[in-house]
Amino acid sequence: MQKLKLAIVTDAFPPLNTSASVQIKDIALGFVSMGHDVTVMVAANDQKNYWMTDNYFGVTVLRLYSPKIRDVSHFQRFCSEMLMPYSMLFSLGRSPFNNMKWDGVIFYSPSIFFTPLVKTLTRRGNCKGYLVLRDMFPEWAVDLGLIRSRFLYSLLKYFAQKQFYAAEIIGVQSKGNLHYFDSLYQLGVNTRVEVLNNWLGQKEILPLDISFEDTVLSGRKILIYAGNMGVAQDVGRFIDLANRMTKNREFGFLFIGRGSEVQTLKDKVLNMGLDNILFMDEILPEQLNNILENCFAGLVSLSSHHRSHNIPGKLLNYFRSGIPVLACVNEGNDLIEIIREHNVGEVCETDFLDDLFESLNRLILLVEHDNEIKSRCETVFNVYFSVSQACNQIVNSISDK
Repeated sequence: MQKLKLAIVTDAFPPLNTSASVQIKDIALGFVSMGHDVTVMVAANDQKNYWMTDNYFGVTVLRLYSPKIRDVSHFQRFCSEMLMPYSMLFSLGRSPFNNMKWDGVIFYSPSIFFTPLVKTLTRRGNCKGYLVLRDMFPEWAVDLGLIRSRFLYSLLKYFAQKQFYAAEIIGVQSKGNLHYFDSLYQLGVNTRVEVLNNWLGQKEILPLDISFEDTVLSGRKILIYAGNMGVAQDVGRFIDLANRMTKNREFGFLFIGRGSEVQTLKDKVLNMGLDNILFMDEILPEQLNNILENCFAGLVSLSSHHRSHNIPGKLLNYFRSGIPVLACVNEGNDLIEIIREHNVGEVCETDFLDDLFESLNRLILLVEHDNEIKSRCETVFNVYFSVSQACNQIVNSISDK
């Protein structure tokens, strides 16, 4: 295979510890393992210089100064993200990479604002742009009532569509998202859309200085939720489920992560007086893998108000560790077919607690009487969600004449 010089444009990369950061890290290392030359251009606000560079296990990381976009107000984030590509271009112009030409440019959405930078890079290298589109924004924010202004929706949709014109290939994470390009968005003449499954790299395990024997989970089989806890996830339904399970001392619930609803969830647990739930702050992915090794099942939650399709990164983590899932998601979500077709968990498509409780009981019976479920979970991960599969698909799409 021909060695390619690839640029990846993103706003997330280690040491930042988010699902996007993990995905970019894994796919960049995947490209390097295939023999390609990879440079990750990442927005950075915590440096004095316009640009800084370091080597991350063979990946060249070019950190380009841009305004702060995390832990700020929504208005400040909007303004900063609009300025981000121009700031990155300005910083790039002062770096030794300014005149470098690429064989392909891969950019990750969110953010939806990278178009000026990507178009400059693809034009300079006369190469293709591949958009890794991980959510249908702003549609999902409207579905959840987070955006009510028609003007704001139209403005954000304008920027979202601009990024589509910057790409020759768009990779959506689920076949259910393909229909958005039939109804809501127009594409360029030469743009094509394909399903690019989410991915994770090889599992690494780091020790974690915590013993559950000293917590409310002592002696219990653990149902784990690991990931963002915001409005889009509607994790509160699992607090209600834990309340329904209080008389069953065999099981406990572990919630790991961050998000806008964490404190609300903790307050709810306190008010209900539950003693079968433990919260932990976000930890390193390698430490999470350590915990997953000893969990009974993984929890997945997506608000029923979603109309778009989402394959959360936590689902991949669970399958890679060989644990089945209990998923409560919007009706018709594509991950329902994956779970049911391969018999790797149970799915609830309603907001009714009784239905979720029944799904959990079916999952418990499945796990306790099916000795092959662990291997099926691992097989689903290897077949659908390996990083090598994603790397090969992107390289073939970029190289296709």
